[in-house]
Amino acid sequence: MRTFSKILFLLYIALLAFLSLASFAGIDLGINRKDILGIPIDKCIHFIMFLPYPILAYFASARKNFWKTLFFVGMTGIIIAFVLELSQGIFTTDRVTDIWDLTANVLAILTGTLFLLLFKPKRS
Repeated sequence: MRTFSKILFLLYIALLAFLSLASFAGIDLGINRKDILGIPIDKCIHFIMFLPYPILAYFASARKNFWKTLFFVGMTGIIIAFVLELSQGIFTTDRVTDIWDLTANVLAILTGTLFLLLFKPKRS
């Protein structure tokens, strides 16, 4: 099961990198909404993209100590979100680094990490 979790996690990271760095200029997704509850739709998409990270990272990890694993998952998620967002401004010509995209990414990581906290195993 752990091997499947690790493969799924690596595929997810590759998908995140692709979605963060690929050019989508000129592609019409047919999304007519500009926002959801006043939050710009692109920030909602960033949130949804990064929300699974803590759960997938947790199940792909060794999980010997819940609190250390939770901290590691949260911190690596924030670092990956930062690196991918910064990479947009460095490695692409039609994407830019946006602090609000990073904020949505980090909020998703923190939300997913809090979700893990709600289901903390009793023995840890």
